[in-house]
Amino acid sequence: MARRAADRPLRAAHAPLARVGPGRAARATQRSPRATGIRRRDRRTDTVRGRGQSRARPGKTLAWKGDKAAQYGPLGEIAEGTVNIKLVVDNREDLIRLAGSLRPGHLKAAGVMRILQTRDSPTTLARAVMHLGRLVKTLHVLNCIDDADFRRRILVQLNRQELRHKLARRICHGNRGEVRNALRQGQEEQLGALGLALNAVTHWNAVCMQEALARLGEQGLDIDPKDVARLSPVLWQHVDFPGRYEFILPESVALGRLRPLRNPVSAWES
Repeated sequence: MARRAADRPLRAAHAPLARVGPGRAARATQRSPRATGIRRRDRRTDTVRGRGQSRARPGKTLAWKGDKAAQYGPLGEIAEGTVNIKLVVDNREDLIRLAGSLRPGHLKAAGVMRILQTRDSPTTLARAVMHLGRLVKTLHVLNCIDDADFRRRILVQLNRQELRHKLARRICHGNRGEVRNALRQGQEEQLGALGLALNAVTHWNAVCMQEALARLGEQGLDIDPKDVARLSPVLWQHVDFPGRYEFILPESVALGRLRPLRNPVSAWES
């Protein structure tokens, strides 16, 4: 009975989406802000025409100024807000104490909320944290604008994460990639199995790629380190996902050896 009672909110949350179409669900969400828990003025998303995909529309303010009267030329278009630097300086000691309590885990999330909010209004420390975050975000935006290497590193991280999600989607191909287990324990087990399979594919690719590079080096081929840095083990074109999986290792693999990198009778070599 306890499990069934815990499952009811989860089933009820999914029931309305099964009865109405995407257009009706979107209109119902717009009519009822409580359905998402987000106020209307905070929902900055719209739909790509003809695709039904959600597209983020960030606010116009991407950076903040320390002085309202300051002029920054072309950057003035993205820097409309202001930062209360005096508020951050006056609460410097409390900010350090808050960070020092969060870092080792001495302060839990509930304690942080009690410190940063009284009833429905933020405390002075909460406003100091908000303005400090504006300073950090402004520095990040300016680094992205000024430093090309910094932008390139961010792009590499984004591409790596997107490849990771694509590989997970290919592995979890059953039920359209949806986790449909109603119990939390079952969901965690399914996601844990997905993570194990994803890590196994990535690790195996990395081992085989390292072995291939070693073989090419033994053959006297000059390998550019810049090309090696562009390699990614998150690949799946050579993996046959549908079908039955066998976990019986060949004797050579069980002893720590690898299969031959090239198999003349393989369909991949034709």
